[in-house]
Amino acid sequence: MRPPVIAMFVNQGVTFEEDWARAVGRHVDLVVIKSLRQGEEASSVEEAVGTYGLHVPRLRPKRFAARPNAALWAARVATLLERIQERHGSVDLLHGHFYPMGGLLHRLRKIRGYRYVLTEHSTRLTGDSAKHKRLSTVGMRSATLGYPNAEIVFLPSNYLQMCVERLGLVGKYLVVGNPIDTRHFSIRQPPLKQNRVLWVGRLESDKDPITALRGFEIARRWVPDLRLDLVGSGPDRPLVERWISDNEAEDVITVWGRQSRDVIADLLSNAAVFVCSSNVETFGVAVAEALASGVPVAAPDIQPMRELVGIASGRLYPARDALAMADAVTGLIQSRDRFAPAMVARDVRTRFSFEAVGTKVAAAYEQVLLSSGSLV
Repeated sequence: MRPPVIAMFVNQGVTFEEDWARAVGRHVDLVVIKSLRQGEEASSVEEAVGTYGLHVPRLRPKRFAARPNAALWAARVATLLERIQERHGSVDLLHGHFYPMGGLLHRLRKIRGYRYVLTEHSTRLTGDSAKHKRLSTVGMRSATLGYPNAEIVFLPSNYLQMCVERLGLVGKYLVVGNPIDTRHFSIRQPPLKQNRVLWVGRLESDKDPITALRGFEIARRWVPDLRLDLVGSGPDRPLVERWISDNEAEDVITVWGRQSRDVIADLLSNAAVFVCSSNVETFGVAVAEALASGVPVAAPDIQPMRELVGIASGRLYPARDALAMADAVTGLIQSRDRFAPAMVARDVRTRFSFEAVGTKVAAAYEQVLLSSGSLV
């Protein structure tokens, strides 16, 4: 049986989408199509047999440009796919991320006969996000067309499946999680655990960094040598820095801004606890990376966190409750001997390593293609 040829669409610079490519590229002949800003060149994906760049106008136009842009996007992708097939053989499946891609892939299926799968991650579908409005009419149309006509819609959590079904969106759903790069995020020996807390995320309302700061300040009353490393960028950074200044906490809180995986991995190697303060998640990649590194997690008691964090790997606290967060953080520090790094890491590494997720996705591809007689 020949390996299937899959063309996956990712956005240049979006790490978790590229992680999907790296995970499944181990099992199939994967061609990556990267959406680019004008003037860029596509960076290669090491597990892919080929990486191609594509620039099209963003599908966020004003009223009268919507249809022409959609048609242009589909035409340019179709032309690129013809070139890919000349080099790599017949493309068996297209794989896109997020519901807007569903509209494009549905169009390609209709006009060129390409079959496709989708991976969905969007917090907009939860209805809980303060950052995003609910789906627009155009967005709902993309999802309504894209989901039912996809061979599979991969989801990162049971929670997101519940949310999309609550919206009345019909599809063949399969929960597989998100792939975690365990080459970067692993247990380091010997672990240098200091009384440091690490927070990683975008500085915005959905991630609620201010509650994390308040919880840390309370926890420091009980653990005076506690320190906080805050990693991320975003619109709330001025608010975060003002809070730190107003509370004269510059000597105990470090705002690192956006950092590479290597820096985050180094910070995890010196962290006693990872803290999450998100009000809404569809999976929780930063939490999973911390767990894969053997660092126990204090996380809000929301469903995606319940799917990740167990009694052997951390503690859950009521969302938006700074006092409860402080209690969870100090409890983890004071009982750190209970949280052996190998036990903390075991579940997430077993379920969400590149190999684990890639194997599940490749098996789903194979099932689709065998049922259609596409593989011989």
